[in-house]
Amino acid sequence: MQQPSTLAHPRLLIPGQRPVFETELGALYRGDCLPWLKSLPDESVDLVFADPPFNLRKMYGKGVRDDLAEHEYLDWCRAWISECVRVLKPGGAIYLFNLPKWSIYYGFWLNELGMMFRHWIACRMPKSMPIPGRMSPSHYALLYYTTDTVYFPEMKD
Repeated sequence: MQQPSTLAHPRLLIPGQRPVFETELGALYRGDCLPWLKSLPDESVDLVFADPPFNLRKMYGKGVRDDLAEHEYLDWCRAWISECVRVLKPGGAIYLFNLPKWSIYYGFWLNELGMMFRHWIACRMPKSMPIPGRMSPSHYALLYYTTDTVYFPEMKD
């Protein structure tokens, strides 16, 4: 295992936080995404993939909430999505995975933030609903957006 000082982005480490997994390609941290995202410089990330909690009142363990009031959940999502967009480099991409109910909001915000819609990828996972007795959605959404049209010049105005 590489020492943290030899990682490609040692400046992105938050003081006091230790990675839960680390390779020469980077590090994986467990914790609240907002303080970590806010510690990153503007336009410093090539790709964001987010699979946030779905706010289904699922029990994950001590200290993890998945039961926010709808407006609190949406406020939190808007905050981390805005930070993700801020840190994306020109030509960067973001993939957001969630239920269609929440993904509709995500897409609206990403459009407001000037991101370019690429695709709504429908992921069918009929046996994956985490809460017994609840109806499974017909699909989950994986939204794909980019910061600009650098890879798709035909889409420029």
